[in-house]
Amino acid sequence: MEKGKCPICHQDNHCAMVAGKDPLSCWCMTRKIPEGLADMVPEAQRNQSCICEACVIKYNLEHPNQKEDS
Repeated sequence: MEKGKCPICHQDNHCAMVAGKDPLSCWCMTRKIPEGLADMVPEAQRNQSCICEACVIKYNLEHPNQKEDS
């Protein structure tokens, strides 16, 4: 799996660090990844590439009461 691809939907994850930008400028610095969504990443792909914002938004819409991971 490419670092610039989401491990869930396989689309571009728009990671600032992968793009060579300041990691603090990444969209993920202002969003929380829900625990249940992070659990959907296959074990072999965990901590290898970032989940994309589109998957975070979709998951939050489908699971409005899901606790977010910090």
